Amino acid sequence: MLEVFTIGGGEYIVNVMNAVAAWTGDGGFASMIQAVFVMGLAYGLLSLALTFNWKAFIDWFITATLIYMCLMVPRVTVVVTDRINPGLPGAAVANVPLGLGVMASFTSQVGDYFTRSAEVVFG
Repeated sequence: MLEVFTIGGGEYIVNVMNAVAAWTGDGGFASMIQAVFVMGLAYGLLSLALTFNWKAFIDWFITATLIYMCLMVPRVTVVVTDRINPGLPGAAVANVPLGLGVMASFTSQVGDYFTRSAEVVFG
């Protein structure tokens, strides 16, 4: 479970996370990703046929597969903590892609640390 800190606007972040979780959990998103992979595969095969560079094709395939399997397939639960509105309803959002959850959590924790430090120093 990851935690996202915000100073106001927590309801908006919960709504955005719910929308992303619903959109990526839908079958249409998986179909779109499959179509993009097929187009990338076709481009890679065309490039391979013209340049005979196997390494570039293999690198593209491995990179695309790893990015998708590591950042989009694993799902996490994100808890939104609003510093102004601590009674935020529905602050836990399930099925958020790992890449979005980790980036949102990390950047908000860094921002929260700097904000709290500035409040201590300048307060």
